[in-house]
Amino acid sequence: PRTADLRPVDPARLGTAIHKAFADFFRSLQGSWPASWTDEHKARLRSFVEFRLQELESAGWIRRKSLWAFERERLPALAAELLDAEQAARPGPTPSKVLVELPFGDDGEGLEIEAGPFEMRLQGRIDWMEVFEDKVFVVDLKTGGSAQDELQVRLYLRAIEELQPTKTPKGAYLLLRADEEKRAAVVEWNDEARRETSECLEWMAGLVHSGWFPMTPMSGDDRESRCRGCPFHRL
Repeated sequence: PRTADLRPVDPARLGTAIHKAFADFFRSLQGSWPASWTDEHKARLRSFVEFRLQELESAGWIRRKSLWAFERERLPALAAELLDAEQAARPGPTPSKVLVELPFGDDGEGLEIEAGPFEMRLQGRIDWMEVFEDKVFVVDLKTGGSAQDELQVRLYLRAIEELQPTKTPKGAYLLLRADEEKRAAVVEWNDEARRETSECLEWMAGLVHSGWFPMTPMSGDDRESRCRGCPFHRL
């Protein structure tokens, strides 16, 4: 028997709401990124989160109101606490520029990279990117308590390596529901990470080229079920 889903709101919709709140907050800074976050900053972020959560309620997306009351009470505070985790993880005091919801490879062609004998084209959107004099810090926000693995941020770092070749990339997951000491999961980018990422991409590309996975899943293709269970669907 299937276990009942007791979550008060669809996780994807909640994730979108939290991401929008952070984007609202960062844009409200108008390019003035502080060296340290103040109580006023945290209060402002909480207000943006509260507004986006209210939007979910108004749109009728809440399915278990008793559980939602608990979530709505704690989520704004958890979001504000992530600012301290970001500050501790960033590779410098104050970035010269911050880009929010940064797309790459969205020109219809994709960002071309090599993976062994294969050519791949990456396309995605980075939650936010902090630019320092000689470094780039890429952040991916997760509303859960853990990240599946480092691959998603590593792919972002691989893309930034192409887009910002003179700067050293570094990344992190910020985890909304993690314990305090685990809210920032730093992802380093070095020779070992680059090699492992390239090997993973080469393996995935090989499965597509061999015909194991269809290039574009189509209804009626007997391989479609493989795509539904594919561990790389998020890519």
